Amino acid sequence: MQITFPKPNNSALATLLTFFSPIAGLYLSIRYNRQKWAKNIFWVWCAFMGLVFIYDPGGGSRADSIRVAAQFVEFHNSEITVDMLLKSFYAYDEVTGRDRFDLYFPVINFFVSRFTGNPRWIFFFYALIFGFFYSRNIWYIIENIKRKPTWSIIIVLFAFATTSSIWNIGGPRIWTAVQVFLFGLLPYISHGDKSKLIWCYLSILFHFSFLVFAALLTLYFLLPRPVSVYFIFYLIAQTISELNMELINSLLKSVGFSVFDAKIDEYANEDYLLQRQDSISKYSVYYFFQSSLFKYPILVFNMITYYFLVRVKNLDKKIQNMFCFVLYFSAFALIFEHIPSGGRFIALSNMLALSTFIRCWYDLNNRNFNRLLSFFSGFMIIYCITRMRLFAGCFGFDLFYQNFISVFFVENNSPIYPY
Repeated sequence: MQITFPKPNNSALATLLTFFSPIAGLYLSIRYNRQKWAKNIFWVWCAFMGLVFIYDPGGGSRADSIRVAAQFVEFHNSEITVDMLLKSFYAYDEVTGRDRFDLYFPVINFFVSRFTGNPRWIFFFYALIFGFFYSRNIWYIIENIKRKPTWSIIIVLFAFATTSSIWNIGGPRIWTAVQVFLFGLLPYISHGDKSKLIWCYLSILFHFSFLVFAALLTLYFLLPRPVSVYFIFYLIAQTISELNMELINSLLKSVGFSVFDAKIDEYANEDYLLQRQDSISKYSVYYFFQSSLFKYPILVFNMITYYFLVRVKNLDKKIQNMFCFVLYFSAFALIFEHIPSGGRFIALSNMLALSTFIRCWYDLNNRNFNRLLSFFSGFMIIYCITRMRLFAGCFGFDLFYQNFISVFFVENNSPIYPY
Protein backbone atom coordinates (compact mmCIF):
# COMPACT_ATOMS: atom_id res chain seq x y z
CA MET A 1 0.00 0.00 0.00
CA GLN A 2 1.39 3.40 -0.96
CA ILE A 3 1.52 6.02 1.80
CA THR A 4 0.60 9.54 0.68
CA PHE A 5 0.59 12.82 2.52
CA PRO A 6 -2.31 15.21 1.91
CA LYS A 7 -1.39 18.75 0.95
CA PRO A 8 -1.83 20.91 4.07
CA ASN A 9 -4.15 23.87 3.56
CA ASN A 10 -2.28 26.19 5.90
CA SER A 11 1.01 26.58 7.72
CA ALA A 12 -0.50 25.74 11.13
CA LEU A 13 -1.50 22.25 10.00
CA ALA A 14 1.88 21.67 8.35
CA THR A 15 3.68 22.87 11.50
CA LEU A 16 1.60 20.56 13.71
CA LEU A 17 2.38 17.58 11.49
CA THR A 18 6.08 18.49 11.55
CA PHE A 19 6.03 18.68 15.36
CA PHE A 20 4.93 15.03 15.59
CA SER A 21 6.86 13.83 12.54
CA PRO A 22 9.73 16.09 11.50
CA ILE A 23 10.74 13.82 8.64
CA ALA A 24 7.22 14.20 7.22
CA GLY A 25 7.63 17.95 7.52
CA LEU A 26 10.84 17.76 5.49
CA TYR A 27 8.97 15.83 2.80
CA LEU A 28 6.16 18.39 2.73
CA SER A 29 8.55 21.35 2.49
CA ILE A 30 10.27 19.78 -0.52
CA ARG A 31 7.14 18.38 -2.16
CA TYR A 32 5.22 21.66 -1.88
CA ASN A 33 8.18 24.00 -2.08
CA ARG A 34 6.15 26.71 -3.84
CA GLN A 35 3.82 27.11 -0.87
CA LYS A 36 4.43 30.14 1.36
CA TRP A 37 4.75 27.95 4.44
CA ALA A 38 7.32 25.55 2.93
CA LYS A 39 10.45 27.41 4.02
CA ASN A 40 9.11 27.78 7.56
CA ILE A 41 8.46 24.05 7.80
CA PHE A 42 11.99 23.43 6.57
CA TRP A 43 13.18 25.84 9.28
CA VAL A 44 11.36 23.75 11.91
CA TRP A 45 13.08 20.67 10.52
CA CYS A 46 16.45 22.40 10.91
CA ALA A 47 15.68 23.20 14.56
CA PHE A 48 14.81 19.54 15.17
CA MET A 49 18.13 18.48 13.64
CA GLY A 50 19.82 20.60 16.31
CA LEU A 51 18.12 18.52 19.00
CA VAL A 52 19.36 15.21 17.61
CA PHE A 53 22.78 16.50 16.53
CA ILE A 54 25.54 14.19 17.80
CA TYR A 55 28.01 16.68 19.21
CA ASP A 56 30.29 14.03 20.75
CA PRO A 57 30.55 10.96 18.52
CA GLY A 58 33.24 9.44 20.77
CA GLY A 59 36.13 7.37 19.51
CA GLY A 60 38.67 10.05 20.30
CA SER A 61 36.97 12.58 18.02
CA ARG A 62 38.36 16.12 17.99
CA ALA A 63 35.23 17.70 16.54
CA ASP A 64 34.69 21.39 17.26
CA SER A 65 31.26 20.53 18.63
CA ILE A 66 32.88 18.78 21.61
CA ARG A 67 34.64 22.00 22.57
CA VAL A 68 31.45 24.00 21.99
CA ALA A 69 29.50 21.69 24.30
CA ALA A 70 32.22 21.81 26.98
CA GLN A 71 32.29 25.61 26.94
CA PHE A 72 28.52 25.71 27.24
CA VAL A 73 28.61 23.44 30.30
CA GLU A 74 31.33 25.68 31.75
CA PHE A 75 29.06 28.69 31.25
CA HIS A 76 26.26 26.89 33.06
CA ASN A 77 28.46 25.92 36.00
CA SER A 78 29.97 29.39 36.38
CA GLU A 79 28.51 32.43 38.09
CA ILE A 80 28.86 34.73 35.11
CA THR A 81 27.53 38.24 35.58
CA VAL A 82 26.42 40.59 32.82
CA ASP A 83 29.58 42.65 33.39
CA MET A 84 31.75 39.56 32.90
CA LEU A 85 29.76 38.73 29.76
CA LEU A 86 30.41 42.17 28.29
CA LYS A 87 34.13 41.86 28.99
CA SER A 88 34.21 38.46 27.27
CA PHE A 89 33.23 40.06 23.94
CA TYR A 90 36.78 41.32 23.52
CA ALA A 91 39.22 39.12 25.41
CA TYR A 92 42.76 37.81 25.27
CA ASP A 93 43.09 34.48 23.47
CA GLU A 94 45.76 32.32 25.13
CA VAL A 95 46.03 30.10 22.07
CA THR A 96 46.90 32.84 19.55
CA GLY A 97 48.42 35.30 22.01
CA ARG A 98 46.21 38.07 20.64
CA ASP A 99 42.98 39.83 21.50
CA ARG A 100 39.87 38.18 20.11
CA PHE A 101 36.47 39.72 19.34
CA ASP A 102 33.50 37.40 19.81
CA LEU A 103 29.87 38.38 20.34
CA TYR A 104 27.55 35.67 19.05
CA PHE A 105 29.08 32.71 20.89
CA PRO A 106 29.15 34.16 24.46
CA VAL A 107 25.71 35.82 24.17
CA ILE A 108 23.89 32.64 23.10
CA ASN A 109 25.84 30.52 25.57
CA PHE A 110 25.12 32.93 28.41
CA PHE A 111 21.35 33.16 27.97
CA VAL A 112 20.73 29.47 27.23
CA SER A 113 23.03 28.34 30.05
CA ARG A 114 20.93 30.30 32.57
CA PHE A 115 18.12 27.78 32.01
CA THR A 116 19.88 24.48 31.33
CA GLY A 117 23.25 22.78 31.25
CA ASN A 118 22.21 20.21 28.63
CA PRO A 119 24.33 20.77 25.47
CA ARG A 120 21.46 19.46 23.38
CA TRP A 121 19.66 22.77 23.95
CA ILE A 122 22.53 24.98 22.85
CA PHE A 123 22.74 23.12 19.55
CA PHE A 124 18.96 23.47 19.21
CA PHE A 125 19.29 27.26 19.44
CA TYR A 126 22.28 27.29 17.12
CA ALA A 127 20.26 25.25 14.61
CA LEU A 128 17.24 27.51 15.09
CA ILE A 129 19.25 30.64 14.24
CA PHE A 130 21.28 28.98 11.49
CA GLY A 131 18.15 27.37 10.04
CA PHE A 132 16.31 30.67 9.69
CA PHE A 133 18.92 32.15 7.35
CA TYR A 134 19.67 28.80 5.72
CA SER A 135 16.03 28.17 4.77
CA ARG A 136 15.60 31.71 3.44
CA ASN A 137 18.69 31.45 1.26
CA ILE A 138 17.60 28.16 -0.29
CA TRP A 139 14.06 29.39 -0.90
CA TYR A 140 15.28 32.66 -2.38
CA ILE A 141 16.82 30.61 -5.18
CA ILE A 142 13.81 28.30 -5.47
CA GLU A 143 11.35 31.18 -5.67
CA ASN A 144 13.36 32.80 -8.46
CA ILE A 145 13.45 29.72 -10.68
CA LYS A 146 10.81 30.73 -13.20
CA ARG A 147 10.43 27.45 -15.05
CA LYS A 148 10.41 23.77 -14.23
CA PRO A 149 13.90 22.79 -13.10
CA THR A 150 15.79 19.99 -14.79
CA TRP A 151 17.60 17.28 -12.85
CA SER A 152 20.90 19.10 -13.38
CA ILE A 153 19.47 22.23 -11.72
CA ILE A 154 18.13 20.17 -8.82
CA ILE A 155 21.59 18.65 -8.34
CA VAL A 156 23.30 22.07 -8.43
CA LEU A 157 20.74 23.41 -5.95
CA PHE A 158 21.39 20.43 -3.68
CA ALA A 159 25.13 21.12 -3.91
CA PHE A 160 24.40 24.71 -2.88
CA ALA A 161 22.31 23.53 0.08
CA THR A 162 24.90 21.02 1.31
CA THR A 163 28.00 23.21 1.01
CA SER A 164 27.08 24.98 4.23
CA SER A 165 24.38 22.92 5.88
CA ILE A 166 22.80 22.30 9.24
CA TRP A 167 25.42 19.75 10.31
CA ASN A 168 27.91 22.62 10.37
CA ILE A 169 26.42 23.89 13.65
CA GLY A 170 29.34 22.12 15.32
CA GLY A 171 31.23 25.27 14.31
CA PRO A 172 28.36 27.70 14.87
CA ARG A 173 30.05 31.08 14.49
CA ILE A 174 31.69 30.85 11.07
CA TRP A 175 28.96 28.85 9.35
CA THR A 176 26.13 30.99 10.68
CA ALA A 177 28.08 34.05 9.49
CA VAL A 178 28.20 32.48 6.01
CA GLN A 179 24.41 32.14 5.93
CA VAL A 180 23.83 35.63 7.34
CA PHE A 181 26.16 37.15 4.74
CA LEU A 182 24.36 35.27 1.95
CA PHE A 183 20.97 36.36 3.31
CA GLY A 184 21.90 39.99 2.73
CA LEU A 185 23.92 39.45 -0.44
CA LEU A 186 21.78 37.24 -2.69
CA PRO A 187 18.94 39.77 -3.22
CA TYR A 188 21.48 42.47 -4.04
CA ILE A 189 23.60 40.60 -6.59
CA SER A 190 20.56 38.86 -8.14
CA HIS A 191 18.11 41.75 -8.45
CA GLY A 192 19.84 44.86 -7.15
CA ASP A 193 17.78 44.78 -3.94
CA LYS A 194 19.73 46.62 -1.23
CA SER A 195 17.09 46.29 1.50
CA LYS A 196 18.88 43.39 3.22
CA LEU A 197 22.49 44.46 2.72
CA ILE A 198 22.71 45.42 6.40
CA TRP A 199 22.88 41.67 7.16
CA CYS A 200 26.19 41.45 5.29
CA TYR A 201 27.65 43.85 7.83
CA LEU A 202 25.88 42.19 10.77
CA SER A 203 27.66 38.95 9.84
CA ILE A 204 30.72 40.50 11.52
CA LEU A 205 28.94 40.01 14.87
CA PHE A 206 28.83 36.27 14.19
CA HIS A 207 32.46 35.94 13.10
CA PHE A 208 34.93 38.81 13.17
CA SER A 209 36.79 37.63 10.06
CA PHE A 210 33.80 38.70 7.97
CA LEU A 211 35.00 42.25 8.46
CA VAL A 212 37.29 41.54 5.51
CA PHE A 213 34.49 40.69 3.12
CA ALA A 214 32.21 43.41 4.44
CA ALA A 215 35.01 45.78 3.46
CA LEU A 216 35.32 44.12 0.05
CA LEU A 217 31.56 44.49 -0.48
CA THR A 218 31.80 48.20 0.31
CA LEU A 219 34.68 48.56 -2.14
CA TYR A 220 32.66 46.78 -4.82
CA PHE A 221 30.01 49.52 -4.70
CA LEU A 222 32.63 51.99 -5.94
CA LEU A 223 34.08 49.89 -8.75
CA PRO A 224 33.07 49.73 -12.42
CA ARG A 225 31.61 46.45 -13.72
CA PRO A 226 33.54 45.34 -16.84
CA VAL A 227 33.14 41.57 -16.72
CA SER A 228 36.37 40.87 -18.64
CA VAL A 229 38.46 42.73 -16.05
CA TYR A 230 36.93 40.72 -13.20
CA PHE A 231 37.45 37.51 -15.14
CA ILE A 232 41.16 38.24 -15.61
CA PHE A 233 41.47 39.15 -11.93
CA TYR A 234 39.81 35.84 -11.03
CA LEU A 235 42.27 33.86 -13.16
CA ILE A 236 45.22 35.71 -11.59
CA ALA A 237 43.90 34.93 -8.11
CA GLN A 238 43.47 31.28 -9.09
CA THR A 239 47.14 31.22 -10.08
CA ILE A 240 48.26 32.97 -6.89
CA SER A 241 46.40 30.42 -4.77
CA GLU A 242 48.58 27.67 -6.25
CA LEU A 243 51.86 29.47 -5.48
CA ASN A 244 54.45 28.96 -2.75
CA MET A 245 52.86 29.32 0.69
CA GLU A 246 55.56 31.65 2.00
CA LEU A 247 54.83 34.02 -0.88
CA ILE A 248 51.15 33.98 0.05
CA ASN A 249 52.16 34.68 3.66
CA SER A 250 53.98 37.85 2.61
CA LEU A 251 51.17 38.89 0.27
CA LEU A 252 48.50 38.56 2.94
CA LYS A 253 50.53 40.54 5.47
CA SER A 254 51.19 43.29 2.95
CA VAL A 255 47.44 43.81 2.53
CA GLY A 256 47.36 45.28 6.02
CA PHE A 257 45.03 43.04 8.00
CA SER A 258 47.42 42.92 10.97
CA VAL A 259 44.79 41.39 13.22
CA PHE A 260 45.34 38.12 11.34
CA ASP A 261 49.17 38.14 11.41
CA ALA A 262 49.48 35.42 14.05
CA LYS A 263 47.14 33.10 12.22
CA ILE A 264 48.71 33.87 8.86
CA ASP A 265 52.07 32.72 10.25
CA GLU A 266 50.36 29.59 11.55
CA TYR A 267 48.41 28.67 8.41
CA ALA A 268 50.27 30.19 5.46
CA ASN A 269 53.56 28.29 5.50
CA GLU A 270 55.01 25.16 3.93
CA ASP A 271 54.93 23.19 7.19
CA TYR A 272 51.18 23.74 7.49
CA LEU A 273 50.68 22.66 3.88
CA LEU A 274 52.52 19.40 4.50
CA GLN A 275 50.58 18.89 7.72
CA ARG A 276 47.28 19.42 5.94
CA GLN A 277 48.23 17.05 3.12
CA ASP A 278 49.21 14.42 5.68
CA SER A 279 45.92 14.94 7.50
CA ILE A 280 43.94 14.53 4.28
CA SER A 281 45.82 11.33 3.43
CA LYS A 282 44.66 9.78 6.69
CA TYR A 283 41.02 10.21 5.75
CA SER A 284 38.99 8.63 3.02
CA VAL A 285 38.77 9.66 -0.61
CA TYR A 286 35.61 11.63 0.26
CA TYR A 287 37.65 14.55 1.57
CA PHE A 288 39.66 14.75 -1.64
CA PHE A 289 36.47 14.94 -3.70
CA GLN A 290 34.90 17.65 -1.57
CA SER A 291 37.93 19.95 -1.90
CA SER A 292 40.20 19.55 -4.94
CA LEU A 293 37.71 17.90 -7.27
CA PHE A 294 35.15 20.63 -6.56
CA LYS A 295 37.58 23.51 -7.00
CA TYR A 296 38.51 22.88 -10.62
CA PRO A 297 35.03 22.16 -12.03
CA ILE A 298 33.96 25.50 -10.52
CA LEU A 299 36.91 27.15 -12.27
CA VAL A 300 36.07 25.53 -15.61
CA PHE A 301 32.38 26.36 -15.41
CA ASN A 302 33.13 29.97 -14.47
CA MET A 303 35.09 30.08 -17.74
CA ILE A 304 32.15 28.57 -19.60
CA THR A 305 29.72 31.03 -18.04
CA TYR A 306 31.99 33.93 -19.01
CA TYR A 307 32.11 32.67 -22.60
CA PHE A 308 28.32 32.57 -22.92
CA LEU A 309 27.69 35.85 -21.12
CA VAL A 310 30.03 37.88 -23.35
CA ARG A 311 28.44 36.39 -26.49
CA VAL A 312 24.83 37.22 -25.59
CA LYS A 313 23.55 40.55 -26.85
CA ASN A 314 21.00 42.60 -24.91
CA LEU A 315 21.68 40.56 -21.81
CA ASP A 316 20.02 41.70 -18.59
CA LYS A 317 22.61 43.81 -16.76
CA LYS A 318 21.61 42.21 -13.46
CA ILE A 319 22.91 38.77 -14.44
CA GLN A 320 26.15 40.30 -15.69
CA ASN A 321 26.57 42.24 -12.45
CA MET A 322 25.87 39.06 -10.49
CA PHE A 323 28.62 37.22 -12.33
CA CYS A 324 30.99 40.17 -11.88
CA PHE A 325 30.54 40.00 -8.12
CA VAL A 326 31.03 36.23 -8.08
CA LEU A 327 34.35 36.61 -9.92
CA TYR A 328 35.39 39.52 -7.69
CA PHE A 329 34.49 37.75 -4.47
CA SER A 330 35.90 34.39 -5.56
CA ALA A 331 39.22 36.01 -6.48
CA PHE A 332 39.68 37.43 -2.99
CA ALA A 333 38.42 34.21 -1.40
CA LEU A 334 41.16 32.32 -3.24
CA ILE A 335 43.80 34.77 -2.04
CA PHE A 336 42.53 34.71 1.55
CA GLU A 337 42.08 30.94 1.53
CA HIS A 338 45.07 30.51 3.83
CA ILE A 339 44.03 32.89 6.60
CA PRO A 340 42.02 31.50 9.55
CA SER A 341 38.74 29.97 8.36
CA GLY A 342 39.71 30.80 4.78
CA GLY A 343 38.38 27.49 3.53
CA ARG A 344 34.94 28.61 4.64
CA PHE A 345 35.27 31.67 2.43
CA ILE A 346 35.94 29.34 -0.48
CA ALA A 347 32.72 27.54 0.44
CA LEU A 348 30.88 30.86 0.36
CA SER A 349 32.32 31.80 -3.03
CA ASN A 350 31.35 28.36 -4.36
CA MET A 351 27.78 28.87 -3.15
CA LEU A 352 27.65 32.21 -4.95
CA ALA A 353 28.97 30.55 -8.11
CA LEU A 354 26.37 27.77 -7.93
CA SER A 355 23.55 30.26 -7.47
CA THR A 356 24.84 32.16 -10.52
CA PHE A 357 24.90 29.00 -12.65
CA ILE A 358 21.24 28.43 -11.77
CA ARG A 359 20.39 32.02 -12.65
CA CYS A 360 22.21 31.73 -16.00
CA TRP A 361 20.31 28.53 -16.75
CA TYR A 362 16.90 30.21 -16.75
CA ASP A 363 18.07 33.62 -18.02
CA LEU A 364 20.17 32.44 -20.96
CA ASN A 365 17.98 29.44 -21.83
CA ASN A 366 20.76 28.30 -24.15
CA ARG A 367 20.80 24.66 -25.25
CA ASN A 368 24.61 24.38 -25.30
CA PHE A 369 24.93 26.01 -21.90
CA ASN A 370 22.33 23.62 -20.50
CA ARG A 371 24.18 20.60 -21.90
CA LEU A 372 27.43 21.73 -20.32
CA LEU A 373 25.63 22.35 -17.06
CA SER A 374 24.30 18.79 -17.16
CA PHE A 375 27.87 17.53 -17.54
CA PHE A 376 29.00 19.79 -14.69
CA SER A 377 26.23 18.41 -12.46
CA GLY A 378 27.91 15.00 -12.70
CA PHE A 379 30.80 16.35 -10.62
CA MET A 380 28.26 17.84 -8.25
CA ILE A 381 26.79 14.39 -7.63
CA ILE A 382 30.17 13.20 -6.36
CA TYR A 383 30.51 16.34 -4.26
CA CYS A 384 27.03 15.90 -2.77
CA ILE A 385 27.90 12.33 -1.79
CA THR A 386 30.90 13.62 0.16
CA ARG A 387 28.71 16.17 1.91
CA MET A 388 26.17 13.51 2.86
CA ARG A 389 29.07 11.57 4.34
CA LEU A 390 29.51 14.46 6.77
CA PHE A 391 25.77 14.38 7.46
CA ALA A 392 25.99 10.66 8.30
CA GLY A 393 28.72 11.38 10.84
CA CYS A 394 26.62 13.95 12.72
CA PHE A 395 23.24 12.22 13.00
CA GLY A 396 21.89 8.82 13.92
CA PHE A 397 19.00 6.85 12.46
CA ASP A 398 16.74 8.33 15.13
CA LEU A 399 16.62 11.48 13.01
CA PHE A 400 14.13 9.68 10.78
CA TYR A 401 11.66 8.46 13.38
CA GLN A 402 11.90 10.71 16.44
CA ASN A 403 9.91 13.87 17.06
CA PHE A 404 10.01 16.92 19.31
CA ILE A 405 8.60 14.91 22.24
CA SER A 406 10.31 11.53 22.01
CA VAL A 407 13.74 13.10 21.54
CA PHE A 408 13.84 14.01 25.24
CA PHE A 409 13.30 10.41 26.32
CA VAL A 410 15.69 8.64 23.96
CA GLU A 411 19.30 9.71 23.48
CA ASN A 412 21.45 8.37 20.68
CA ASN A 413 25.20 8.99 20.26
CA SER A 414 25.74 6.52 17.44
CA PRO A 415 26.04 8.24 14.04
CA ILE A 416 24.81 6.59 10.88
CA TYR A 417 28.37 6.35 9.58
CA PRO A 418 31.10 7.17 12.15
CA TYR A 419 34.12 9.19 11.03
